Amino acid sequence: MADGQRQKAEGHPASASARLGARDALLSRLCGRAWPEGLLLDALSLSPALDVLDVGAGDGRLVRELARRGHAGRVVGVDPTPGLGVQRASAEALPFPDASVDVVLFMRVLAHLPDPARALAEARRVLRPGGQVWG
Repeated sequence: MADGQRQKAEGHPASASARLGARDALLSRLCGRAWPEGLLLDALSLSPALDVLDVGAGDGRLVRELARRGHAGRVVGVDPTPGLGVQRASAEALPFPDASVDVVLFMRVLAHLPDPARALAEARRVLRPGGQVWG
């Protein structure tokens, strides 16, 4: 019986988040690196002094990966249903002052937001001059 069918048969619907987490764990084992946050951070090559905001941080894996790598800048994760070490906040109403971060990351989140244009406008608002949005 497939995992999703087994979970439904046991009275627990298979959540998209759980399936995504299981897939990420498998891909991490197969490639020998944290998937996808490890590969994403490798590709971005962020300066370790930058202040980073991870929007849609979920369980905080990307925030923890930056800390594990010794990132010296401030790293904050926000999510409407936050995990440990992540602040509760909406992408469309970020609780930060104007021009307060250097980088805003939207890792696998923009397609799931009710108003992605508003979330991007919020990202631009909190970015310092010369800052970058990655999604």
